[in-house]
Amino acid sequence: MFFNTDLVLNTYVLYTFFMKAERSGIILYACPIFEKDKRIELFTKDFGKLSCIAKYAQSRRSCLVLDPGCYIAAQCYIGKSCGIFQADLKEGFAYTRQHFNTISMSLYLLNLIRFSTDYEQENPALFDLLFNCLSLINSGHCIGEIKLFFEKEFLKIEGLSNEDAFHTAFEDYTGSKVPQLLLI
Repeated sequence: MFFNTDLVLNTYVLYTFFMKAERSGIILYACPIFEKDKRIELFTKDFGKLSCIAKYAQSRRSCLVLDPGCYIAAQCYIGKSCGIFQADLKEGFAYTRQHFNTISMSLYLLNLIRFSTDYEQENPALFDLLFNCLSLINSGHCIGEIKLFFEKEFLKIEGLSNEDAFHTAFEDYTGSKVPQLLLI
């Protein structure tokens, strides 16, 4: 009888290096990849931003809700990459999807977080700020006030609210002084 040891070994290696884990987070970005899969950027409180592949998320039989702005609890295989095989919706922020202004503000907040954080950079304060602001938008609070609040708190969390602290960080990072704006 023929027995393929390579197949058994590869299967063993696959299940040895990947572990199951639950990751709860807010979806920052989702895009289709291949025919039935989606690439997800998930912002978690404990692990920061993760890039995940959700297999069969676009198939007709899929019941995964993986849209930007959703707060989910995802069952994942974690290894060199993250693969989502099940996701439960914790909060969909339904009101934010009903009006153009609330959609725009939600996407603005998600994109600020997406482009300002590195992968696997833990930042619980930033996660809490994003979740709280999405909840405020969802409850119908004034969008202008939420935007100002988010931007101020974001700068505080990132350590850029104090001008002297910003100048020091800039000089340490670049080795030169902050360019001055000359007005005529």
